[in-house]
Amino acid sequence: ASFYVVGNDTIHLEKMARWVIEKVNRKIQDKEHHFHFMNTRTGEPDTYFKEQRKSATYFALTKYKIPAFGIETSKNLESLELKIRYHNYVINEFLGLMGVEPEHPAILYEPPRLIYALLVVNGKYPNIVIDNSTVSIYRGDRIKITHIESNYPRGLSCDILGVGTEQDFLKEFEVKDNTSIIFRKDNFKIGRVNISITNLKKDYIAFIFEVNGEKTSVFENDTLFVKKGDKIRILNVLVDGMSSSTFTVNLKGFVPDILYNTGEDRGYLIDTANLKWRKYSVYGQGKCYPVVVTRGSQEIARAYVRIR
Repeated sequence: ASFYVVGNDTIHLEKMARWVIEKVNRKIQDKEHHFHFMNTRTGEPDTYFKEQRKSATYFALTKYKIPAFGIETSKNLESLELKIRYHNYVINEFLGLMGVEPEHPAILYEPPRLIYALLVVNGKYPNIVIDNSTVSIYRGDRIKITHIESNYPRGLSCDILGVGTEQDFLKEFEVKDNTSIIFRKDNFKIGRVNISITNLKKDYIAFIFEVNGEKTSVFENDTLFVKKGDKIRILNVLVDGMSSSTFTVNLKGFVPDILYNTGEDRGYLIDTANLKWRKYSVYGQGKCYPVVVTRGSQEIARAYVRIR
């Protein structure tokens, strides 16, 4: 409202606000940072800002007849300290308008900083990363930031350079080249984590099986020969230089009896007589089934189980 009538008195809200704005803008050299007056016309029937009727300023004015104003600064200002200074300018001028002589305490300001973030690679367990750290992943891995811990809880964002947008929080992306993740509080940079791409070494890949209780193994692209009705178990796949917890091993044509199938088939007892999903077998003949190792969306290796 431009003014508010209280009995025989009138509170000239717009006049007060414009007087303060004029005083404050004289102290701000950058004209793009100047304050402007905005009347939300909150009490009017046709206002576009009816939600403001629940605000503290509206409550103070209409309930207790106290002139109240909202002060906003742009999130694009270069620092939080500058925002605080501009807010103090406005508050002090309002106090002066009311005849209150303000004190001028020092601004106790802690610069925003990144404490840590949680980085998930290929949907596996989260990794704690800190400012200026480097994380090594394989080309084609998918990464996602699931948590940002800072000394300020609001206005936090992260940008995975070259693959996403300015706000990549909780978004998963495939990474093919070296990059960095920039963390910000509003527009203020608070941290950086580097992502280093490592090429996968496939010098040694072994598939460890159990067939009718006996351990055996085959190498990448080799075939494990079994008889129909043999009970097999995929114990593990050994990839040189890579933790087995970072990839998935899937026997095509086998679906475990569980509520949610993740595609991870290690550890299950598999009856070869029940491998009936012929469309997943080689050439659709129902004889030879691939065991595929993937890391994220990237296939690392495969071997085969052939039923004689």
